Amino acid sequence: MQLKDCGLIVLGGGMMGTALVKGLLASNSLSHEKIVLIEKDINRLDILRREEDLQGLTIFSRLETSTSLDIMVLAVKPQDVVSSLNACLDLLSSKTLVISLAAGVTLATLAASLPLGQPIMRVMSNTGILARQGISVLTPGSSTNPEQLKLAQDLFASVGATVVVPEKHMDAVTAVSASGMAYMFLIIEAMIDGAVQQGLDRQTATVLTANTMLGACHLMLERNEHPAVLKSMVTSSGGTTINGLAVMEKAGMRGIIMEAINAAAQRSRELSRSSHNL
Repeated sequence: MQLKDCGLIVLGGGMMGTALVKGLLASNSLSHEKIVLIEKDINRLDILRREEDLQGLTIFSRLETSTSLDIMVLAVKPQDVVSSLNACLDLLSSKTLVISLAAGVTLATLAASLPLGQPIMRVMSNTGILARQGISVLTPGSSTNPEQLKLAQDLFASVGATVVVPEKHMDAVTAVSASGMAYMFLIIEAMIDGAVQQGLDRQTATVLTANTMLGACHLMLERNEHPAVLKSMVTSSGGTTINGLAVMEKAGMRGIIMEAINAAAQRSRELSRSSHNL
């Protein structure tokens, strides 16, 4: 089966669920008639129904579907995952792939709320999917077959890149790619403020900084080289860059970022443990 032939239901019309649907439609990965979006909040439902990008899409306030259901995506809050699963059991077939975007909700928690052998998957997407430039990390359950994994990869490819990892690495993934977006914004903000301090107007400083970050990322992915190698390309002897790097090293910036990743991963582990009590 190809993705274009799948029936999809997305539970939750918040930021992540809506971004995924919009990405699928914009990339022509799925047609409008193959997608059903569920949003129980009436105010949010009204907003979604008026959005230009979603015109022609089936959007309900309660669980129902008018299409065959091959994939269900849970884009709800972690505390709502179990109740959402309990409410939609009648819609699922034994072959429906259930995908959770909820942070900290383990495969074991999903499996405990579903029939034995139900295909399941955890996915951690970052907010880059709002610009269709995200990264989605997939962890399939033991009952998920290779064809379903490929369908999920194609699904999330509509909003960026995908990576498959064992569940044991999901806490590190959360700390790096999900929480890491905020760290990047903090660095960008600091660079903009530094440029303003040097006399640049904020708009120019913002364009310079954002495109510098974007260029660095594209170069690293294109060259597939260690960042230290790329850093050395920019750093000449006795030049401006090495003086700036010296300040960062003296301040312990490298260690601070590593500690931040560690703290975020530890918090993710705590949330994962608590998800067993949902």
